[in-house]
Amino acid sequence: MITRFLRIRNWNIVSKIVGVNSLILLVSFSYLLFYIIPRYEQSIIEEHKKFTVSMVDIAHSVVDRQHQLELKGEFTRDEAQQRALAMIHQINNINGYFWIHTLDLVMVTHPLNRSLEGKNLAEYRDPDGFKLFVAMNDLIRVSGSGFIQYKWLKPSDGSIQSKISYLKGFQPWGWVIGSGLYLDDLNREVTLIRRQVAAITVSLLIGIVCFSLYAARRVNQPLRTALEITRSIAMLPPHEQVTTGTSSEPQLLLNAIESMVQELKKSKDEAESSNRAKSMFLAKMSHEIRTPMNAVIGMTELALESSVSVEQKEYLEGVRSSGEHLMQLINDILDISKIEAGHLQLEKTSFPLRQLIDNSMKPLEYRAQQKGLYCSILIDDSLPAQLCGDPLRLRQVITNLVGNAIKFTSHGGITLRVDREAVTETAVALILSVSDTGIGISDADRDHIFTPFVQANAAITRHYGGTGLGLSIVRQIVEMMGGGVTVASESGKGSTFSATLQFDRVENDKYSYETGMVEEQKLDQASSLPLRILVAEDVPLNQTLIMRLLEKSGHCVAIASNGLETIERWRRERFDLILMDILMPEMGGLEVTRIIRSEEINSGQQIPIIALTAQIMPDEITTCYEAGMNAYLAKPLSQAALVAALAPYICQQVDAAKKTGLAGMAV
Repeated sequence: MITRFLRIRNWNIVSKIVGVNSLILLVSFSYLLFYIIPRYEQSIIEEHKKFTVSMVDIAHSVVDRQHQLELKGEFTRDEAQQRALAMIHQINNINGYFWIHTLDLVMVTHPLNRSLEGKNLAEYRDPDGFKLFVAMNDLIRVSGSGFIQYKWLKPSDGSIQSKISYLKGFQPWGWVIGSGLYLDDLNREVTLIRRQVAAITVSLLIGIVCFSLYAARRVNQPLRTALEITRSIAMLPPHEQVTTGTSSEPQLLLNAIESMVQELKKSKDEAESSNRAKSMFLAKMSHEIRTPMNAVIGMTELALESSVSVEQKEYLEGVRSSGEHLMQLINDILDISKIEAGHLQLEKTSFPLRQLIDNSMKPLEYRAQQKGLYCSILIDDSLPAQLCGDPLRLRQVITNLVGNAIKFTSHGGITLRVDREAVTETAVALILSVSDTGIGISDADRDHIFTPFVQANAAITRHYGGTGLGLSIVRQIVEMMGGGVTVASESGKGSTFSATLQFDRVENDKYSYETGMVEEQKLDQASSLPLRILVAEDVPLNQTLIMRLLEKSGHCVAIASNGLETIERWRRERFDLILMDILMPEMGGLEVTRIIRSEEINSGQQIPIIALTAQIMPDEITTCYEAGMNAYLAKPLSQAALVAALAPYICQQVDAAKKTGLAGMAV
């Protein structure tokens, strides 16, 4: 009855569809349940543990700072301790709270049980609780810091739950600073995910069965029709014309399709052979035309340098402009022909990266200025000085992308960014991005802009001219260099083309490819040259944190709490570098940077300015560079990121000291 209703004859197909899809689903479910989710759970715990360590370290830093003020005689010990406790109570700890007790088992502060403060924990009414604090102190005496796991009363619901806490001792005051998290809070999220995965799996399994029955019913009739058609197309012999509806129907259809595919493949090979011949012809003809065009342009340049009348100069300028345009067209045709014919080969030679970019951009900047456009270049300071690859093709990629941006931009400007994507032991990957404020590209036109001889639409071709070869050449060159090209654009709001390029490393280069910094030997020398750094930051806790990180590296730090104070201290004192917060009272970091840069024009010197910002979107980072900043650091800060950001400027101090014979003296 079911068979008659569904009109399905090949039930073996249905069973295979259901079986294969169910097996895949169950394997995926098992993989998620027993491998991915446990790893995810562990990663959640590790992240929260790292956060707990960071919070305790901040509290420890606050205590240490007050202890230093005590040693200087600014406060008594009691006053310093009370100041430290007041600051710690203000720290927003996502884990709930900090507690502090002494190595003599006296509770200093416990926000959830103030009755314990100042009391000896030996009098604690819970013997197990007293033993726990003894175990904590033993951990501190042995290791100085560490994690401890135990069961403890949860304030929110009064239940006993597993808890893991991080402890760190402060020996001068005999304090133990601790903070922890309850594991059931973390497990609740994972349990919800497990239930959702199970529900989705059951739903998908039911859906697979229903879809398989539906698909089999819908496929059955078209399959019978397709068999009738393949008989006539493939001209099957009578003994292969089996009864419709048997289990051999799919195989018969596949045999007929295979026969047609062979015919199509033969036709395709013939078309490709013809296309290769065409490409070789275009390549040869383009080359032959290109040779005399060099003479035309060269002679025109010589004529322009001679004594000619105004009218003759106008004629010659027209000849040169037309010749250069025609030369570019010929070069594009030659390149696309070489690529299609498989004759384009990439060179392997060492070249200076920054010099090549500067030389490539000079004529393009002139073209942009003629249209009233700005043209900015942003190069990652951590990039190596030398690369090994094809400098000519890299220059061609830059020229085509930037030239294309200039063509389609009438106001605003163009920005070229070169960043480091990744490095290995043998290669360096760069990301070259060109952004403009031009006409943009619609979603409908974006799919075919990389097709040879095709532009976004006919109206663009009529208005702006061109052959539509530039982007096609860029894409194919970049792919030959082991990368790819992407575009992000919106009609009327500009475009950003990004190309990933692969180059080989150069031996004995003065830059380290692993860190983007100079060699370790120079960094070792830099350890004796600490920087005097002005930190512009308005949040007191951030001031303390940044000061601590910098002082750990041996630097001398001064603090400015707002924009106006930053300018006043910079004018009054000498600093080697400024760490500039973007959002500050009185005046923001961008405005402060612009004022400093404007006042530095007459001095001929520039102080390095590194942005401190939580706004890390590309447009916002670009704004930092446009304001005159040299680099940026994204919050939250880490010691490694801070060291990496300061390293180039420390090395500049080393080089300056060597030149003046002052190496080894403090700057």
